[in-house]
Amino acid sequence: MDWTIPLRGQQSDFIQRLYNGNLFQCTRPGNHSELTVISGEKLEEIRYFSWEMADKYKHNFSVRQVFLSHLRQELGK
Repeated sequence: MDWTIPLRGQQSDFIQRLYNGNLFQCTRPGNHSELTVISGEKLEEIRYFSWEMADKYKHNFSVRQVFLSHLRQELGK
């Protein structure tokens, strides 16, 4: 498979969203967004995971630092 095919698809999707005005946050199914809003249950799940990791490693580092580090990692995913 030619590696340029998926890139051309992504490029045409980006251009289409740019023209439609849905560049950063598109709510239509099947379309991508440049930004993702995380809230509600998903945000609570990430916070819970981050606090669990902070409790696990609190004897080596400050709890706040571990929590923020894991929160950034999870949000980056």
